[in-house]
Order: sequence, then C-alpha cells, then structure tokens
Amino acid sequence: MEKARYDKTLGHEDIRAMITALGCGIGKDDFDPAKRRYHKVILMTDADVDGSHIRTLLLTFFFRHMTELIKRGHVYIAQPPLYSIKKGKSLQYIKDDREFVKVMVKRAADGVVVRYGEGAARLEGAPLTRFITILNEYLTFFDKVNKRMRDEKVTEALPRLDLSKRVDFEGEKKNPPKKIAQLEKELKKLQKPQAFKSVALRYDDEHNLWEAAFVNSQGAEHVINWALASTPEYRQMMA
Repeated sequence: MEKARYDKTLGHEDIRAMITALGCGIGKDDFDPAKRRYHKVILMTDADVDGSHIRTLLLTFFFRHMTELIKRGHVYIAQPPLYSIKKGKSLQYIKDDREFVKVMVKRAADGVVVRYGEGAARLEGAPLTRFITILNEYLTFFDKVNKRMRDEKVTEALPRLDLSKRVDFEGEKKNPPKKIAQLEKELKKLQKPQAFKSVALRYDDEHNLWEAAFVNSQGAEHVINWALASTPEYRQMMA
C-alpha cells in the first residue's frame, strides 16, 4: 500500500518537476541532500482552505521522502496575505483578520473626533484608534463567553462584578463570598425580565468553591463558577 502511494506521488507531474528542480533525488538509493540545488525550499500557497490543504500535502511529501531537508532546516513556509487593500495607487497586503481590523479601524478613525462626558472631552487620532481596537477585541471575547451563558444581560454583569480570581469563589459553606452573593442578587434582578425558571447558589465541598446557576426560559442550566472564570476566553474578556 505504501509502495502504491509512493508510485502515485511520483506520477504527479508537479511533484516530478519539483524533484527535478531540487536535484537531490528521491528514495533510499537516490536521495542525497548534499546535491540539492537550493539552500531554501519555500512553500507558498494561497491563504484559503485549498491552499492550506496543498501546503499540508507538500509538507507530508517532504516529511516522508526528504526528511533530511526538514532536519537540516532547508524547508520553509511562506506566510501568505489574507487580504489586500487598494487605495489609489497604493496596495497594502494584510496577513490575517487581526491585522485587517487594525488597518480598517485606523482608516475609520482618521479625521473623526468623539466627545464624551459632561466636559465634552475629545478622543481622536491614535487614542481613538486604540480604544476602538480594544473595544473590538473585548466584544470578540464577550461573544465567546456569551456562547456559554446564552444571555447577554448575564454576560454583561460578569465584568461589572469583577469575578476573575479563584478567591472570588472561595468561602465557608454557610457564608458565600461577597462577589458571589452580589452575583446572586444580579441574577435575581434578571430572573423576571429574562424569564429564568430558577436562580440558585451551590457549594462544592470537594474544592471549597461557590458557584451560581440559573435555568433559562428553555429549561437549560448555565453555571458561573471558577471553571468558567479560568477559561482563556473569560480571562481575555476580563483583561
């Protein structure tokens, strides 16, 4: 079966052309890394699913048939740009979504002045760009946490209560910690408008930790505890 795959690989026109261009042969008897024509072999594929698949296939080929080139550090992967933005004669390539957001936010904030507060303070230029970028990141992590809570009002309350440390969930069995008690109050305020079936606090005897739980209008239970607060998306939202 391995021999069949090997023969099929060598039967591919592009693979044969690549082997010829490298000049170091292939197989146990013919492969000689010292005969390679190039110091660097750079894999460049499109920044989409098909490109990723092709890159994986090529890496598999090198790993199976020219492993020594990888070990000696001759095989590289190029980082293809995911976007290109053209304005007039200028063309800018952007490698990923995060960088794309930065560029678009900077363009959107250019020339814009935001006034806020009773004193009508100004926010513009670099500070405005930074604020919008951070806000966008926060909303991204907020959405990830909200997929667990399934209720934006509950998710919005979590940063306000600053439930972020293990000690916030620790307490005696008969005396819940201050922040958990406050969380229970917030959930009970939301119980009627959000149609929660129930709101309750529970104590984990094994780990000495408190948690709050609510059952939504569809009968699904959601728990706010240290396990949630220690997830990467929750930590990033709080940060």
